[in-house]
Amino acid sequence: MVGFAVCLRADAKGFDKLFTALHVPLIFVVPSVAGLDAVRFGWSSMPLDTVWPGVFLFLLATVPVVRAMRPTAATG
Repeated sequence: MVGFAVCLRADAKGFDKLFTALHVPLIFVVPSVAGLDAVRFGWSSMPLDTVWPGVFLFLLATVPVVRAMRPTAATG
């Protein structure tokens, strides 16, 4: 939980605390469940043709995230 305390500022609003409290554990849960799906239980299967469109969409989705994390001239 040390990492959780570091990612919240002292003046964080209630919604930010709630969002972080839910988001941080889900970061670890989602890949674990996906791994169970793909390897252990075989709950779903996707054709190989979906890999490259998925990679493209993932990279496209990271663009706004990376742009939002870039420092601006106002923040130095």
